[in-house]
Amino acid sequence: MTTVNTADETHPPGMRFPLRAMLILTTGIALLAATIGPFYRQARPEARMPVLALWVGIISVVALFGWFEWSRAIRRKVAAGPLHFVLREVNLPRRSILGIFCAWGMLLYSIFGAYATTHMFSTSTFGGGSGGMFLPVLIPGVFVGALVVAAIDYVSRPWAYTGLVELGELGVIVDRRALPWSRFLHASWHEEYPNRLILRTGKSTYLEVAVPGAIRSEVEAFVGARINFGADMED
Repeated sequence: MTTVNTADETHPPGMRFPLRAMLILTTGIALLAATIGPFYRQARPEARMPVLALWVGIISVVALFGWFEWSRAIRRKVAAGPLHFVLREVNLPRRSILGIFCAWGMLLYSIFGAYATTHMFSTSTFGGGSGGMFLPVLIPGVFVGALVVAAIDYVSRPWAYTGLVELGELGVIVDRRALPWSRFLHASWHEEYPNRLILRTGKSTYLEVAVPGAIRSEVEAFVGARINFGADMED
């Protein structure tokens, strides 16, 4: 596989997902232990089951989201086949400032909500007993977990959507999607920027990918063996 960082040909993108996943996992476990441990130990005996139920709901939703994203990544790799080139898309759309603000606000709100709810349950007496409280408390945990997942998904997009375009034997991976080569109608070099590859999915829809000059001919041969490669189409 040829790995290329189009922003700087001398520095490849390197390992992204394994290290990032490890950092996220270890950080999450540390924060989780730091949050739940003191509350659970200091909670009244009758409040420990509701506290546990709340966090079972939160963790279950977050874990399900993580598994879903991991399985999607595996399916993308399988659908695209062995990778030959890792390039970078140009002219990426900018994210909305309002959207970023709302995502971080939702994340902080969900974290505060989890903290406040845990504190409330840990100091409650539940009438001297917590029998039958597992399911009623589990539901708020699922709700808080859904908020956390929604916020994490949006906040993490600048790191998840890196603009990489991975050319595989069977298809192209872009924006966390695997597109088979049959989805592309035509490929060509940009008329004004000869090191930019145009991969068209329609008459006016396309991917614009930066290609270092050192591998330009290799990329053209690879893509040309799978879809029509020639002069750019008129819009």
